[in-house]
Amino acid sequence: MSEATIKELEQLQSEKKKMLLEHETLKLKQREEQFMSELKQWKAQLKPRKQKIEERLHREALHSKYVQYLLCITVAAAGSSSDFDVLEQKGPVSVPASPIATRKQAWGLQRTWSTSVLNKTSRNSSSNRALPVRKVVEDRKLSFENPDDSAA
Repeated sequence: MSEATIKELEQLQSEKKKMLLEHETLKLKQREEQFMSELKQWKAQLKPRKQKIEERLHREALHSKYVQYLLCITVAAAGSSSDFDVLEQKGPVSVPASPIATRKQAWGLQRTWSTSVLNKTSRNSSSNRALPVRKVVEDRKLSFENPDDSAA
């Protein structure tokens, strides 16, 4: 083949690549625009959907047979989309911490299965349990300082 035909073929190939690239970028732009419009619609419908769900849950909670066993939650006002107000409840809570739980967990509180959350006074008294164990160790005159003595 001559030099002229090779250059012509290379030129045609580069034009074809350029056209394919333009077509792909145009396709990507269209998809991105479509995605952005769907995202805007979804965001616009998000708040009304949340309000409807909150209102439905509130109505179902009011008409429930076992209202006293449900978590105490209130909606700020009908139609307003805000987070639930958490009401304080006395006594232990047997549900895990969640945004709608009745008692907010504080740092440093110990959680158990039987009592849910130990208060600070009972936690302090439970930390005193280490004293009798230490006394027993001292009475038996066990030493943990030199482990080679126990092996001999």
